[in-house]
Amino acid sequence: MRGAYYDYVDKLQEPRFIDKIKDSFQSVSMRLGSIICSDHVPIIKRPLTWVPVPVCLLLICLFYLLMMDQPLLDQSYQIARSSNIPVKSIDIHGNERAFAPSNDDQPVYRAFGAGLWQGKQQLMQQESIDIVPAHLYPDSQANTLETWKKMNAFSFYYQTAKWCYLTYSSYESGLTFSNRFWKNQLQIINVLLADYQENAYKNETDKTIISNSLHNVQAILKQSDHFHLTKRQHRHIRDESFRLMNHFNR
Repeated sequence: MRGAYYDYVDKLQEPRFIDKIKDSFQSVSMRLGSIICSDHVPIIKRPLTWVPVPVCLLLICLFYLLMMDQPLLDQSYQIARSSNIPVKSIDIHGNERAFAPSNDDQPVYRAFGAGLWQGKQQLMQQESIDIVPAHLYPDSQANTLETWKKMNAFSFYYQTAKWCYLTYSSYESGLTFSNRFWKNQLQIINVLLADYQENAYKNETDKTIISNSLHNVQAILKQSDHFHLTKRQHRHIRDESFRLMNHFNR
């Protein structure tokens, strides 16, 4: 009887089954941790500590790929919108006249007006409830102003208007840009000039001012100090933009 009692006491002092599992799990965890993040292993050789690095690099690459996939003009708008400086809404001949039917209701003037309208919405990031004036659409079947971009004869006027709105409004808002931004503007101007020569509908009334203004901007950018523009040079580009906007919204 006495021997049975001592056997019972010894059994109570043995670790319970659940405690054995707990101790075993802790032991395995500690061994695994020592393998992955051993104190004597330099941090550069610890694999799990580097997991966030490729993830961050992947996200950064995706951001730049998405941005670089955009046309240069849309990239320029995105850069302007990312500025901490509020962008002013420009007033060309008054807000109502700027987008009203012009005396000369040819497609080139409508396409230019559509570009100004679209540029304003894109730059201001407005959830505008304003109804797009019907005359700005290329035809009654179109449901977006972007349709002008697909029309070879008039795409130039639409794109040039958007560029004019961006450069004029950015100067009036006091925005400053990096040399990379201005280098992109030279590429945009070169593309616009080539598009005008090769595809655009032309008339003698508009040819001179288009050629003079865009070539003046081209010269300013080429003569800049590695595309680091002074405020005066930016103002001259603004002036050429205004000349074009004033001409096509008379």
